[in-house]
Amino acid sequence: WWGFSSCIESFNDIQSDKFLGKKGRRTLFEIECETGKAINEHSYYHDIDEILLLPGTQLQVMDQNYPSNDLCIIRLKEIQSSSSSSYLQSPLTSSTMKLSAKQYKNKSHSAILLSSARHVTNSSSTQRSKSLCASSLHIPQVKTKVTRKTSKSYENKVLKELINKERKNESIRFPKQMLNYDDMEMIADELISNKYWTIIYLWENYLNEKHMLILMKGLKLNSTLICLNLDCNMLGDEGASILASILKTNTSLRTVYLNKNQINDIGAQELACMLYVNRTLAHLELSSNSIGDDGVIAISNALKINNSLRTINLNDNNITEIGAEYIAEMLQVNKTLTDLQLSSNPIGDKGINLISHVLKQNITLESVHIGQTMITIKSMHEIGKMLETNTILKSLYLNDNNLGDNALMLMIPSLMKNKTLTTLDLTMNNLTDKSAKELACLLKQTKTTLTNLIISHNPLGDMGISFISSALINNKTLIKLIVESVDITIEGVRQLADMLCSNKTLRYLVLNNNEIDDNCMNLLVDGLQYNKTLQNLYLNNCNLKDKCVPLIIDIMKQSKTLIYIELVKNHLTEQGKMTINEAAMLNKTCSIYLDFTFERVH
Repeated sequence: WWGFSSCIESFNDIQSDKFLGKKGRRTLFEIECETGKAINEHSYYHDIDEILLLPGTQLQVMDQNYPSNDLCIIRLKEIQSSSSSSYLQSPLTSSTMKLSAKQYKNKSHSAILLSSARHVTNSSSTQRSKSLCASSLHIPQVKTKVTRKTSKSYENKVLKELINKERKNESIRFPKQMLNYDDMEMIADELISNKYWTIIYLWENYLNEKHMLILMKGLKLNSTLICLNLDCNMLGDEGASILASILKTNTSLRTVYLNKNQINDIGAQELACMLYVNRTLAHLELSSNSIGDDGVIAISNALKINNSLRTINLNDNNITEIGAEYIAEMLQVNKTLTDLQLSSNPIGDKGINLISHVLKQNITLESVHIGQTMITIKSMHEIGKMLETNTILKSLYLNDNNLGDNALMLMIPSLMKNKTLTTLDLTMNNLTDKSAKELACLLKQTKTTLTNLIISHNPLGDMGISFISSALINNKTLIKLIVESVDITIEGVRQLADMLCSNKTLRYLVLNNNEIDDNCMNLLVDGLQYNKTLQNLYLNNCNLKDKCVPLIIDIMKQSKTLIYIELVKNHLTEQGKMTINEAAMLNKTCSIYLDFTFERVH
């Protein structure tokens, strides 16, 4: 490999429009290597984990697969690397490069590199994690000799070792990499005889309908599996149909994840037919598909009959007010559903009002997700009336609706009267200190039931945080406060620190994406010195530098209750991280996360 290649951790990121995308002719290289370098702190894309594949890396072709007609995946393995790549001579001479350019003019296509291992080192072990290279190259379409025997032997050996190692565990998590049909045969065969696995994770394994046909053989004869996670694959309608046929007679599976699987309304209709007859499935996730109104109509009609499903996730499925009308009709009849997730759908005010109206009398639904549903202040009246009369609902997610202060003002009186709500998510609703003042009044109520308040990505400012902190000094119910990116400075942190000295219930405090300097950390140290309840502290992307390292160590030493601190995406040097890690190892009671690798350090 004769150039620097930028790599990405997540297959989802590489499929985004700014990189490879999901359409057109594409080639992915999945590379098992040992010499990639993490560069996310220096990358233009701060929201991804980027790795640099070094030049001079020598690779061997291991396998080739075509998950779809327009996608080719080539698996490579590093066989030799050199740290002195500047002294290596490229085999591409000027004459051969000119010949290749002339021979393959107008025949090049985009390729995305997939690098699948890099060193992630903690105090005791070195583990590999998968990364995806995101450099877009134009390469000639040359024929590559692929030895299937070598590939199959290598892959089967790795997979077999994993299965043997995890055979008697309750769950198995397969690596996020391509599984071919031979691999799936091995997994299916194991499912037939395995009596230990209750959970199986098959995320991002490029599974299609043919894989499902193979897996079907194992699932039919397995009676112990209760959770099947197939997120982020390419099952499509045919794959969903195959799984639906299995679930019609399966009596063990309780939870199935099918998020992001290219399922359309036809696949949803097949799953709906399954729901008419299945009596054991309790949790079904279908987010980030394209089932649309036709798909949700079919599922809603089935849920009028089904009496086993407790959770349905339909987030991000292009459902409009038409689909919402059928969901509302279903909620009038269904007596078992407890969790309904409809976020990221263009339902609008009319659709949400229909659902809110029905929820006044609903006696089973405990959690409703209607974030990013394009609602406005026009929905607040109906949502408010629902909150006043509903005595079952415990969690309400209204995030990402840009409602504004005036909308919240309409809802606050109803929240004051509500006696059951425990979780309220108001993230990204353009709320200011005006809304924070009203929420503080709610928190000061002696009869409030709120235990989780999420108000991130709102311009609350120091004044808003001051109102919330003041209310929490004597509050007896709130356990979790999430205030990411709320424009606070040292004055806001001072108020939070003062609150921590007196509060007797807060266990989770999330301050991610706020500017917290050395002076702010000093305040937190003082506040946590007297706090006796906080267990989890999140300070990701807070611009912390090495000057804060002694203060972070002081927090670990002084706190009597902290068991978890997260410090991802700050400006700590490797030496600073090492110092924190060493302190965490001596502390033994507090776990620290410093990088996207999420290696826990005790």
